[in-house]
Amino acid sequence: ASEVYYLNRAAFWQGAGTHGFHTRPSWLQNPTPTFPYTNTFTRKPNVIAKHPLRPPKPQPGQVLYRRWCPQVNQMLEFAFFDLEGVSDGSAASPTGVSRHLAAFHKWHNDPRVNSAWKEQGSLESHRKYIEDVLADPHVLPCMFSWDGELSGYVEITYVKEDHVAPYFPTEQKIGDWDRGLHVLNGETKFLGGGRCKS
Repeated sequence: ASEVYYLNRAAFWQGAGTHGFHTRPSWLQNPTPTFPYTNTFTRKPNVIAKHPLRPPKPQPGQVLYRRWCPQVNQMLEFAFFDLEGVSDGSAASPTGVSRHLAAFHKWHNDPRVNSAWKEQGSLESHRKYIEDVLADPHVLPCMFSWDGELSGYVEITYVKEDHVAPYFPTEQKIGDWDRGLHVLNGETKFLGGGRCKS
């Protein structure tokens, strides 16, 4: 009884209200075992890097992060990209296209999004884009939503192998586990209002 515990309010709310939060020993929904440290290399036209072998990717549609955001009174959720719609059965829709791929395709053909990402194109070209990202160990493609409504696309990267690595200042060492984030806010209704500016 002489021990003192400190509970930071921001940390407490990380898992509040998530399914199964109180039945697990951790706020992580799907804790994974420790991945062994093994060196490997990446060679690309603009990156040559020595780095640890990256762990396996999550399951399609797996929720990676969920947080209640009191500023907008909504739940923010990041889920691993589900190209085939296996997690929600969306590929069984009349179009035969998963919910994630349909939204990704729609957003990239929006002039506002295309002005930054330069990936306007056909459904097949967008499927190929996601297949390439899924095959790249340094990138986790994710969809994010507000209260379950898809809002945008995110690529969570390991910086050492990412195309932004050569642009880091020479005096700033990139760590083995440093992460980067490429964000596409697809739905204009979610711009501003404490969420995103552009």
